Amino acid sequence: IVDSSPCAIIGLDTNRCITTWNNAASRLYGYAPEEVAGKVFPDAPQDIAVFTALFDQILNGRIIRDIQIERLRKD
Repeated sequence: IVDSSPCAIIGLDTNRCITTWNNAASRLYGYAPEEVAGKVFPDAPQDIAVFTALFDQILNGRIIRDIQIERLRKD
């Protein structure tokens, strides 16, 4: 289901390291799963503070329904 989704789905561990990366994430960001596996997400300095705050809320049980973070493609 995850691989056939048209939406980018990225799995992270509690340290924000990428554990899964579906086909739509590859199309959106331009990276193959093996290029990003184990890397911290996001890696852009301007996104880290916002994303970390949201991620902490998720780890504490809050449901986040909508976020928007600008990201760059590999190319």
